[in-house]
Amino acid sequence: MTNLTNQAAIVTGDSSGIGEVIILRFAKDGAKVMTTGRTEAT
Repeated sequence: MTNLTNQAAIVTGDSSGIGEVIILRFAKDGAKVMTTGRTEAT
């Protein structure tokens, strides 16, 4: 496991798939995460 405390990450395409997994892992490892995503309806 990586310690990402006091680190920030910006992740695009977080609606599903690998983007979703990445934000969950970064947050679990202590990072402050900013995300953006969209669905077909928006």
